[in-house]
Amino acid sequence: MIERKGFGTFSPTTHHPQRPLAMMIRARSKVQLTCLLLVCLLFTGCSTKLTYNFLDWWMGWLVRDYVTLERDQRRQVKAAIDSFHRWHRSEQLPAYADALEQLRDTLSRPAVSSAQLEAHGIRMSEFWDAALDQLTAPAVALAASLSDKQIQQVYDNLEKKRLEYLEEYALPDPQERQEKRVDRTRDVLQSWLGRLDDKQKQLIEDWSKTIQPTAKLSGDLRQQWQEELKQVLPYRDQAQFLEENIERLMFYPEERWPQAYRDAIAHNQQRTFELVIQLNASLTDKQRQRRDKTFQRYIDDFRELAEK
Repeated sequence: MIERKGFGTFSPTTHHPQRPLAMMIRARSKVQLTCLLLVCLLFTGCSTKLTYNFLDWWMGWLVRDYVTLERDQRRQVKAAIDSFHRWHRSEQLPAYADALEQLRDTLSRPAVSSAQLEAHGIRMSEFWDAALDQLTAPAVALAASLSDKQIQQVYDNLEKKRLEYLEEYALPDPQERQEKRVDRTRDVLQSWLGRLDDKQKQLIEDWSKTIQPTAKLSGDLRQQWQEELKQVLPYRDQAQFLEENIERLMFYPEERWPQAYRDAIAHNQQRTFELVIQLNASLTDKQRQRRDKTFQRYIDDFRELAEK
C-alpha cells in the first residue's frame, strides 16, 4: 500500500515542502453521497452475484475504453485487477454487508436525521478511499509503461468522455434536466420500494426543483483535472514524481473545487438527505418490507461472495 505523502508538485526537478494530511480539505460531501448511493444501488435490476463475478472483466474493459494496450500491458493490468478483486472480495465485501445492515437499521427507526445519513456516507467514502489506495500502485505502473501514442489516446478519450457527460447532464433546458432527474430517481426508488404513491411522487418533484445544477461546473473541473494530468504524464519516467502526482489526482479532487461548486454540492446533499427522510417516513408497511427484503438480499449476497 502506498504511503500518503500529501501533494506533489508539477515540477519534476525541484522539491517543495509536502502539505501534511491534517491540512487536506475534508469536504467530502459529494463523495459521501455518491458512495452511499453506489453501495446501495449499484446492482439494482440485476443479480448481485452475477455482476460481481464479472468485476474483473468490467474493470479490464474500462481500462481498454481509454487506451489500447500492448500484450505485456494487458497481462500487467489483468494481474493487477485479479489481485484487486481478491482483496476486495475478502476485505471489503464483509464490511459492505455490515454497513448495509447498519443503514437498514437506521432507516427502520421511527426518526432519521441528516447527521445519521451523513455518518453512513462517511463510512462509504472510506470504502472508496480504500479501493483507490489499492489501485494507486497499478495505476502508476501502467502510466509509467505508456508510449507517447498511448498517452495521446488517453487524453483524447478523456475529452470524449467529458463531452459525452456534458451532453447527457448539462442540458440547457432546466425543465428537461428536472424531468430526467425525476425519472431517474423514480426508477431507482421503485426498484427498492415498489410502486410509489402520489404523495411520494410529489416529494420527488418538489425535491428536484430545489436541486442546483452542477454538471457544467463538474465538466469544467474534469477539464482542469485533464490539464493537470497532461503536466504529469510527460514525466512518467520519474517514479517519485509520477507516484506523488497520480496519487494526488486520484485522492484529493476537492482541492480544485471552487466555492460555488462546494456550496451547490452541500446544498444538494442536504436537500437529498431531507428527501430520504421524508420518503422513509411516508413508506407503507408493504414498502418497508420490500425495502428491508432488498437490503437483506444484498447483505446475504455480499457475505456469500466474500466466502468464495
